[in-house]
Amino acid sequence: MPEPAEILPLNEAEQAWLAEQLTRARELGLTSIDALEEFFEAQRSAWYEQREDRRPDPSPQVTLIGAALGQMLIEACDLEWSVLTDEQGTALAVTGETTSIALLPMSSVAKRWTGETMTSLPEYLELASAEVERLRRAAARDLTSPDEPADRGQRTRGRRHRSRR
Repeated sequence: MPEPAEILPLNEAEQAWLAEQLTRARELGLTSIDALEEFFEAQRSAWYEQREDRRPDPSPQVTLIGAALGQMLIEACDLEWSVLTDEQGTALAVTGETTSIALLPMSSVAKRWTGETMTSLPEYLELASAEVERLRRAAARDLTSPDEPADRGQRTRGRRHRSRR
């Protein structure tokens, strides 16, 4: 059985790096999902137009777009930035109050960049927001179920929180 994911708050260096990404995104006008999608498509198209052996590492664009997308999720769904570590590694994540809510916006952008996933960024934002709402409704139903212990909402089911300072 795999180890449960560990979700930690961002440390100071991670907060500073993320703030730089978000400032750059604002400076580029990436403040709406439509602007972000347009930027993503333009950057990706320009990258694919280059000869394969001359393409630069797309990671800077992917992380910038992922940071902006993650911030949009946070604002739309009242979530927060965290660091998630599991059997696949460590990544910045957008997380919520239950272990069921953990989104990886940089990974999601990378999958769109490579064509592994074909949904647009607006579709992703809509689908992710709907899933967060679905999970919250399900958790609320679980909390009101007479068969459940009264403290169910206080548990961290499989999620360990620890300070990283």
